[in-house]
Amino acid sequence: MIGITRSGYVYTIVTLAIGFSAVNTGNNLVYIIAAALLSHLVVSGIFGHLNLRGVEVSLSLPEEIFAGTEFPAKVSLRNVRKRRPTFLLRATIMGRSALFPLLEGGSLQEKTIMVSLEKRGRNVIHSIELSSPFPFNLFARRRTCPLHLQLIVYPRPLAARALSPRELKSLRLSDHFSSFPGHDADILSIRDYQPGDPLKTIHWKATARTGVLKTRELSAFQHQNLVINLDQLQRNELEKELSRLTHMVLKVSRSRSPMVVILDKKKLQPGLLASHKHQVLRKLALYHEN
Repeated sequence: MIGITRSGYVYTIVTLAIGFSAVNTGNNLVYIIAAALLSHLVVSGIFGHLNLRGVEVSLSLPEEIFAGTEFPAKVSLRNVRKRRPTFLLRATIMGRSALFPLLEGGSLQEKTIMVSLEKRGRNVIHSIELSSPFPFNLFARRRTCPLHLQLIVYPRPLAARALSPRELKSLRLSDHFSSFPGHDADILSIRDYQPGDPLKTIHWKATARTGVLKTRELSAFQHQNLVINLDQLQRNELEKELSRLTHMVLKVSRSRSPMVVILDKKKLQPGLLASHKHQVLRKLALYHEN
């Protein structure tokens, strides 16, 4: 595909005007000037066509993409020709572009373009467009590179407000204590005092009884378990509810707490790995997509 630039319009009009003048006057010098201008157009077309050949395009996306939030898309261009460089390439994806001024023969260059997708769920990036005004900025040649890259876009995170009693039916937080030492909850044991123990943990009764300074070893307060019941979400504000749940999943995941999802009366077993977080976010992204 070829698009004409502003300077290309001017050049074409001037060339046509000189060509008509040559025909009307029969002046050989004017014929020579018109021929030189036309040959300039031919050279521009040939070099512009060759400039876009031999370039391979690839696209790398982050693992987590959220609707309505910009994310970095890494565009990679490889010049498969060993000796011939490529000039002034512009890669365009979803209305955003990046310029590659010079791509040496056999080289690889990467640039990051910030883009965004508004729709949660399944999305497809169909292609990347390459364009270049090389060599004389008279015409901009375009080449579409098909990708057909499928991806899952998670709901946009939205900080949760205070939940109403009705909304609490679809979301429950349960607290548990672990068997690991900490400073938060129940007493695991009473042991001898060690340097660095907080003064508030000293067990004065045991100290008075034994004559040795004793301290209480407390259990660590385990992070809250997040239970999401998707069967009870309110349909009138579905997108907002999914966005709030996404924000909460990310927050709980950072604290390495288990998450449980209930959908169609089936329970997704809790887990702490990043893969489990992505599994939960995927269910939120695809919830009633159709």
